[in-house]
Amino acid sequence: MNASQTSCSIPKALAADAEHPRMRSRSHGICGAFLIMFSVLLWQAQAQSAAATTPLPQVSSDAKPNTGFVGDWKTSFGKMTLRADGEKIHGVYHLGGEATLHGKVEGAMLRFEYKEPSGSTGYGVFTLSDDQMTFSGYWREGLPSTVPLNEKDRAWSGKRFIATDSSAKATWLVVLEPHWEESLEESEFSYGQMLREYYRRVPTLQFRHRRVHDKEDFLRVGKEISLIDGNVILYISSHGTEKGATLSDGTLANESVIAVLRESPNVRLLHFGCCLVAGGTVPEEILKALPKEKRIPISGFTKVADWGGSAITDFAYLDNMIVHQLSPKDAVAATRRNLLFAREKSPGPVPPMDLRIVLPEAIK
Repeated sequence: MNASQTSCSIPKALAADAEHPRMRSRSHGICGAFLIMFSVLLWQAQAQSAAATTPLPQVSSDAKPNTGFVGDWKTSFGKMTLRADGEKIHGVYHLGGEATLHGKVEGAMLRFEYKEPSGSTGYGVFTLSDDQMTFSGYWREGLPSTVPLNEKDRAWSGKRFIATDSSAKATWLVVLEPHWEESLEESEFSYGQMLREYYRRVPTLQFRHRRVHDKEDFLRVGKEISLIDGNVILYISSHGTEKGATLSDGTLANESVIAVLRESPNVRLLHFGCCLVAGGTVPEEILKALPKEKRIPISGFTKVADWGGSAITDFAYLDNMIVHQLSPKDAVAATRRNLLFAREKSPGPVPPMDLRIVLPEAIK
């Protein structure tokens, strides 16, 4: 299919993959016509329809944990999770990957050593506040020294992350999306930007849009989702194949998606705004790899997705959940009922995209 009809051309970075040849980017001359078609069809659609990280060391059963530093923290260097084994503390934090931290509690102080994915090592000290809600401290690269850490060293602080009752949580729409453009001559365009403007009208919805370029970038941003105090709809917008969404360094592996979902129990739905991803077994493979209690609905398109048609379909689908408060399953059914090209077949000119959802209960 010509790229002027689809949002699924493969970026130049993936052109070497003979199985998925690159297609040229579409012309933007249809922008005005698309906006008119989008407004009319979305109005009609609305009128017709009324969630594997590195495991922490096991705590011995007879150990009495120090609860002061234990828990999840928002820190200067990303999310940190600390667990206790007596006076010893073990933890992980996310800085360009998953780093580890091990130390010992001395009163209100935690003296520790760290190791990052790059191989860099160092040591530091945290001091816990009286209310145990924050800590402050310093760190230094290299082997521990007899010279005490002080204000001349680099600062590292944190604030305790506390989740609220799910019934009181806001809904968040988090869009992770690489750049679609292949050269400087192309104007920038983005699903995330369109969604941001569209949902400004819904004051109860929190919206975040982040550009992700490769696996490392996806994991870095994705693992921050667990820090959001709310129920999250995770939307991955990208080129795609039946093997998964595509980033600049290739296909986004199921393992990366699973790692994010394992750590983010606040994700309530994963939607692939990509061609073909739901046409293979990607949703089922992701759900099978997750513990039953962390399985969530996963939706996407089974066919090649037209740019304009997929935008209208996704806007209507999200609206059915966010505005009309339908469940993901009912939202898919309503969207397919409202929009012919959201089904397996359509009369054209917009080709069918076949919006599909896989539910946790369907996984044996």
